[in-house]
Formats: sequence, C-alpha cells, structure tokens
Amino acid sequence: MTGLDAVNYLAKYLNDHWAGSAAGRRLTRRLAIENQQTSWADELSEIASEVEEDRRSLRAIRSALGIEGGAWKSAMAVGIELLAELKMKVTGYSALSRVDELEALLAGVSSKRGLWVSLQACVPNHTALAGFDLGELEQRAARQIERLRVIHAEAAALAFNE
Repeated sequence: MTGLDAVNYLAKYLNDHWAGSAAGRRLTRRLAIENQQTSWADELSEIASEVEEDRRSLRAIRSALGIEGGAWKSAMAVGIELLAELKMKVTGYSALSRVDELEALLAGVSSKRGLWVSLQACVPNHTALAGFDLGELEQRAARQIERLRVIHAEAAALAFNE
C-alpha cells in the first residue's frame, strides 16, 4: 500500500461517515420529535444536539484534512432515511417503530465511536488531527451509547411486555 492509497482510503472512510452523519442527524431529530411526550424527551433532544455537534466536528476534520466530496453518498443516506420516515408516516409511529429507530441509532453511534478511535490512530501521520479532541469525541459517543441502551431497554419493555 502506498501513502496515496492511505490518503484515498481515509477520504473514502470520512465521506462514508459524513453520509452516515447526515442520516443520523435526521434520525435523532425524528426520535426527539416523536418522543416529546415520553420520559425520554429531554434525553433524546440532548442526544440530537450532540449528534449535530459531532457532525460539525466531522466537517471541521474533513476540512482540516482537505477532504471534499461525498455529496452523493450523503444524498443516498438521507434518501434511505427519508424512506424510513415515509414508512413511519404511512404506518404510524408505534412502540415498535421506536425500538427499531433506537436500534438503528445505536448502530450509528457505535460506528461513530469507531470513527473517533480510528482517527486517534491516524494522528501521528496526519498532524492536522492533533488539534481535535478525538478522545473526548470518543467518550461522548460512549456516553451516548450507554444512554441509548437504557432508553432502548425501557422502550423494548414497553413495546413487548404490555
């Protein structure tokens, strides 16, 4: 593998995460809106705000590394998310919808945590990353995962035990 391969791989990887962050932002907003009348309303709104902050961090990292593009991947990811939203509008938002969406969000946040871990390993060869607190971003993702696991368990209990 050449240095050029590594740079191309990193750009593709970040563009994939950029696309995922676009869909994740829509999903977290929808979860927050659909659950305003639940005991998780504040928690989900806070997570939605954090996901938006994480997306801004990813944008800044891409910029610092000179990585552009990824618009078509983002459009595809948002398109898939829009189809999921349409399904909810047609079938109605239910306790099962909530469980499914929380599981999708957990998968996305777990992937995001992996992103921050991977970028920490890149700092020696990509000094532009040194200006970002990747450890804190990873820890925030870990906290989000723990919070979402609790909500998910409670939502699953409500959906499947009543």
